[in-house]
Amino acid sequence: MSEKKEEQMDDQQIVYRFQQMRETQMAFTQKIAELQGDIEEHRIVVETLSKTPKDRKCFRLVGEVLMERTVAEILPAVEKNKNQIEIMYNQLSAKLEEHNKQLATFQDKHKIRVKN
Repeated sequence: MSEKKEEQMDDQQIVYRFQQMRETQMAFTQKIAELQGDIEEHRIVVETLSKTPKDRKCFRLVGEVLMERTVAEILPAVEKNKNQIEIMYNQLSAKLEEHNKQLATFQDKHKIRVKN
């Protein structure tokens, strides 16, 4: 009887761990989608500012502060932010890919089948 409880406990731990891994996978996926949106927004801003005269006044929201600058001052900062977001996107995508491999291995090892 105690062996069955121990087996059940192991199964519960396996299911719990699998659920944690799936939640992490979903969190990665959500963050990646958010970063994709940010990259697209930055791309549009860079594209628009590139066509604008460099001495033209523009505004940039940093946190909760609206800053007045020229296009020449803002454009490099926006491009830099876009590049940093792309780096984060690539790193998270690689982490997601590695996590997916670990999840698949865990799923195969413990013969877990997901019902849809």
